[in-house]
Amino acid sequence: MHFFFMRLLVLAGLFLAFAAPAHAVTVNTTQAINFGTWFIPGNAGAYSVTINTDGSSSNSPQLVRVRSPQKGIYVLGDLPINTVINSLDFSQGQALTTGGGEVFTMTSFQSDSPLVTDGVGDLPLVLGATVETSGNGSGYGRGVFTGQINVEINY
Repeated sequence: MHFFFMRLLVLAGLFLAFAAPAHAVTVNTTQAINFGTWFIPGNAGAYSVTINTDGSSSNSPQLVRVRSPQKGIYVLGDLPINTVINSLDFSQGQALTTGGGEVFTMTSFQSDSPLVTDGVGDLPLVLGATVETSGNGSGYGRGVFTGQINVEINY
């Protein structure tokens, strides 16, 4: 049996798209979403780790947890003041990678937000998601895996 070590961490900020006229929006990271550190035995199946917006997490039983995952906490700024947000739509912009070898796919994004900006145009956001291995039997290298999450803000 082979064991592979991975540490998943999304370091990059959120990348934004808008349904309303585009303008510059800031992303302030209080706590970057982090999928934790794991041993992966063989990558023989599509194993997953899920982080929920309440901070709880779950994982495929084949994965051995070394360090716990953490939800992402962000503030999207410079939005229109006191504006109702109709929806936040998330997608993977770039799979989690070390720059070569196997990648992890991010899916099933979940968010917790008041869906209305405050008096200075800020929108607090708590983010959870699921990350999945390729399941193709190829090994994952050691290192920090980084990726990109896109969010479309519709208002």
